[in-house]
Parts: sequence; C-alpha cells; structure tokens
Amino acid sequence: MQSHSGWLRLRQPFSDHLRSQTKLKQRQFSTNQKQSGLSRRRWVLPEVDVAEYRPDYRHGRIIIAHLLGRNRKREEHPAVIISPDSEIIQPEQFDPRLGEGSVAANEIAVLGVSSHYLNFDDPHKQLPTGPPTYLTKDCAVILNWYAVLDIPDDCKYFVGDVPPHLMREINNIIRQDLRAKLGAMQGTIADLLAQLAPR
Repeated sequence: MQSHSGWLRLRQPFSDHLRSQTKLKQRQFSTNQKQSGLSRRRWVLPEVDVAEYRPDYRHGRIIIAHLLGRNRKREEHPAVIISPDSEIIQPEQFDPRLGEGSVAANEIAVLGVSSHYLNFDDPHKQLPTGPPTYLTKDCAVILNWYAVLDIPDDCKYFVGDVPPHLMREINNIIRQDLRAKLGAMQGTIADLLAQLAPR
C-alpha cells in the first residue's frame, strides 16, 4: 500500500501538469482563431509549394534495379532513367487497359551504371558521388548498356538524380547512338530499346 500511495502521489502532480498544459494550448488555439478571424469549424490546410513536387520515376533519376550484365546474369546495379517524363506513367496512375506497347506494360528505358567502368572500352560518363546523385562509389553511366524495365516491379529503390548539365550530355550521346542504330524508327524510347536491349 505504501508503494502504491507513493506512486499516486508522484502521478498526481504530473496529471495536473498535463491538464494545465492542455488548457493553455486550448486558450492559445482559441486566441489564434480569433486573431485570424477563423471560425471554429473551418479547417486550415498548410500551404504546399507545388513546384517542389517531383514524381518518383522521372528523367535522370537513379534507381537500383536488376540488370542483365555481361555474364548474362541479372545483377543489382544502379541505372539512370532515360525515358522522357512525357513517356513515364507513375505506377499509381497506371492502367494497362489504356495503352499499347511500353505503355501497356508500363516500361521505362534506362542506362546501366557500373563501378568497373575502367575495366572495359565502353563509352561512359562518370557520375559524381554525394548529392545530387547520392552515389557512394566512383561509378559511371555506361552509354551502350541499355535496358527496359517494368515499373514498379523491376525497381528495388531510388537513389538520387544525375546533374542536369551531365544529363544533357548523356541525352545528346543517346540520341546520336539511337539514330545510328535504329534510323527513322518511331515510338517511345522504351519501344525502340526493346529492339536492342535483352530482357
């Protein structure tokens, strides 16, 4: 009984403190409403800067995915999304009944990224570590390592973004490469790469 009564004596002041704090916040809230001219039934939503919103899957985004490597095995690698934003459908907005080709399968085109880029003669563009790529190893985009991925199934998780100036250089190289390999073929980048990239 002594320990129980002692617990009550310790608990009572704390509960009084909670009640006093709650009443204080209620008075502050009521005062703020009166000063701002808001009615008690009106919900006030925080302002959201729409310009800051960026979709998860976007041009230049670095993701981690299983890519088919030189050993013909699928291994986990970073990859850079090269599909333009206009050709990317976010998974939560995807409806397979509304499209054909890559749209029906919700595919994106990517370029593989490797930390062993110096071991091969493939054309590449080195990527910086840290922000905005958030890569932790010295690595590069392999400019002829094309792949087509299904989203979100083939994406393990997101990393960062390729810096805009570097992505412009990559885009120019891709454009020339695809024009040389595919000529005047029409379609989304994912559709075109389906002719080149092993699945």
